[in-house]
Amino acid sequence: MKNILCLSTAVLYIAISLLIAGCDANTIDTVVTVMSAGRIRWCNMKDYGTVEFSNNSSTKQDYWVYWDNKYVGTVKAGQTEPQGGDDFTTKSGNHTLEFKFTSSGATACGPETVTISKCEHITYTCTN
Repeated sequence: MKNILCLSTAVLYIAISLLIAGCDANTIDTVVTVMSAGRIRWCNMKDYGTVEFSNNSSTKQDYWVYWDNKYVGTVKAGQTEPQGGDDFTTKSGNHTLEFKFTSSGATACGPETVTISKCEHITYTCTN
């Protein structure tokens, strides 16, 4: 109960802060809705979305994940989200995603162009 009360207080505080800052009702509603869902994400006027990565490797191999040609984490077989990380926050727009086998560095999935929209949350899965 204490956690719910703290989250509710935080949501109310942020909504009031956004209103004072001059944000429109749609922005405030979006931020409050996302926070109320129990996951505070970068869903605001800064134009970000969140991504998580999933490894459904049939061969039980681990993957390195590359986002815009930069290493962002390792996803172990059967795992979602990079090791040691939470959802990956990124600017909306087009990005390049590639999964590589940790054993050889060879491409497991991709590279492919993916599009992230403002406030969107997507899970990308590699099953190679």
